[in-house]
Amino acid sequence: MFALIALLIAAQAPPTFDYTILGGCDDLVAHAANTTWSEVLRIDVALMSRRLGPNLTLLPAEPAPPGIHEYDLADAKSGARSSIELFGRRGVSPCGDVRLPTIAIWKAVAGRLTVTVRPLEAPSERCPPTSRCYGRVYNADVKLTDAVFEGPNGDRVRLPKPLEFTVLGGYRYGLPP
Repeated sequence: MFALIALLIAAQAPPTFDYTILGGCDDLVAHAANTTWSEVLRIDVALMSRRLGPNLTLLPAEPAPPGIHEYDLADAKSGARSSIELFGRRGVSPCGDVRLPTIAIWKAVAGRLTVTVRPLEAPSERCPPTSRCYGRVYNADVKLTDAVFEGPNGDRVRLPKPLEFTVLGGYRYGLPP
């Protein structure tokens, strides 16, 4: 009973924005998490275009275009979205195949997202081991500013300061099919 009450209280708590673990994958999923993975800020951006071929087979992705891509998180059609997932205990990376239930999700309703796509700088920066790579792997500098997140009860919180980090994009954890 006490555990259930603790989960209900945690579900009402706003995000802390105390992130120390930074990462990314796919086309593009960038994330920032606290040390216990109980709070994960997730950013989803469709940078590469995927095409269907004959018999609805998925063709290789077109490379993510290099350069600066800017998004307004208040515009649902912008191609970008962000959320903060709160877990009752330890959560998991959004880049893995395992998903755990959340106790609350705070969705971005305002803010600016800037993603700068750059080629890899060193030959050692390739597809990470035990990963599937699409098209080409790239660096993505992610900057989230003036973000406002709305909780399940309609409460709103503002990102206290800009969040900036660099991740690899264009790959997915897991062994190739």
